[in-house]
Amino acid sequence: MERRAKLVNYRASLLLYLPVMSFLLLLFPGRIKAQELSRYTYSHYQMGTQFRIILYADVEGKAKKLAEQAFARLDQLNQQLSDYLPESELNLLCRRAGEKGKVALSQDLWEVLRLSSELARKSGGAFDVSIGPLSHTWRKAFKQRSFPASAIIINAKQKVNHRWIKVSRNEPFVKLRKPGMQLDLGGIAKGYAADKMAEVLKEGSCTQFLIDAGGDLLLGAPPPERAGWRVATAQRDQPPETLSHCAVATSGDTYQYLEWEGKRYSHIIDPRTGYGIINQQQVTVVAANATLADALASTLSVMGAGKGQRLLRKFPGSSAHFQDPARKN
Repeated sequence: MERRAKLVNYRASLLLYLPVMSFLLLLFPGRIKAQELSRYTYSHYQMGTQFRIILYADVEGKAKKLAEQAFARLDQLNQQLSDYLPESELNLLCRRAGEKGKVALSQDLWEVLRLSSELARKSGGAFDVSIGPLSHTWRKAFKQRSFPASAIIINAKQKVNHRWIKVSRNEPFVKLRKPGMQLDLGGIAKGYAADKMAEVLKEGSCTQFLIDAGGDLLLGAPPPERAGWRVATAQRDQPPETLSHCAVATSGDTYQYLEWEGKRYSHIIDPRTGYGIINQQQVTVVAANATLADALASTLSVMGAGKGQRLLRKFPGSSAHFQDPARKN
């Protein structure tokens, strides 16, 4: 008889509204006027989650146009970085895995793969975008509510190794050394998209903004007459932090996990074992940009607090808080 598993998989957008979340953005409702600037909010669904832009502008027409341009950039990046779209640039690249020659890339995909390769080396493989065969296996397991057989995990894991991704340092080229490789940028794409959306806003002379990428935040300059954006962590005895010009990302299995034989397996996969991690720590990362914050949050979830803190030393200016959701503050 096929083993069945208990699946809990809520939408990531609920992270901002449930009390056990790793952090909560405290915003004031309505339009806030100060120094002839007003607050505007826009949202757009992409990359499997809800993106939201909060920005300050002097006229609504300008705010709307900037938001539309930022969301258009997001849609473009999804066409390049998605492993769900059959004709995405990423999937077209994977179809050429094992070819002898290098493959030319867009600037965006090249930048993402360069940072991914750097983080893979520094983390000892805890972050690995070649994880596609494993992530596809676990997506199917979550959907069918059944735990994958060990033979299936072993077979998928044989196609996973970040060392098989050879990214050119100075030119947008890459080579995937082994046939059958499948890349998955789910641990970094949202953050990269947020950074590129912010570039669009800044080019339009908008610096006072917040981009919410499914719960991961990119904070621009503070709102008018405020010192920063107020962000509260899950530590109940700590006051909200006032932050600006940085990114905050959280990772954990509070809402997405698979239970089997008394163990709780996260949707976050350890590329080195092939299985979802079983620790229930939530990790909140603060970094200079959203790309790094997003990638580090996933990586530190796999590595744990001890090794994770040592990894952070290789990325000056970044910090992390590890929280056990079961522990009361």
